[in-house]
Amino acid sequence: MSLLEKKLLEKGVITDFIYRKASFISKKYGGTIPLNLVRINSIVEDDLLDFITSSLSIPSVGMERLSEITLSILNIVPTEFAKRFRLIPFGTTQDVVKVIMSDPTDEKIIEEVAFITGRTVQVYCALESVISWALLKYYGVITESGSE
Repeated sequence: MSLLEKKLLEKGVITDFIYRKASFISKKYGGTIPLNLVRINSIVEDDLLDFITSSLSIPSVGMERLSEITLSILNIVPTEFAKRFRLIPFGTTQDVVKVIMSDPTDEKIIEEVAFITGRTVQVYCALESVISWALLKYYGVITESGSE
């Protein structure tokens, strides 16, 4: 369970039943738990983003900041990895890669990105619809109401 998932439960934003339902959907059909919470209308995506930024102090990124990502930045993370874990690299320096993630507290995925890129990872969050838009624009992942 990621820190985001724990905090959503601790703060009573979602119930254990809703968490288990979103987890089941993630395992059976794919997608992250935050994405599936939005899909099943357990949380409005704006509220989820507000919760992440205020409760976890993770900065957010809007569509405008993701509108012109170069191929060299996108190629830092394998396409299938980006699609599977709903993450988009959008900036780099020699030592850092910036990524938006559906669940920016998933330490396992953050560690994997660091390993793959050989760089420190700075995580950001975005609306699920913005992540879906970026996945379509850059990776050709067609989504309908957040579905993959």
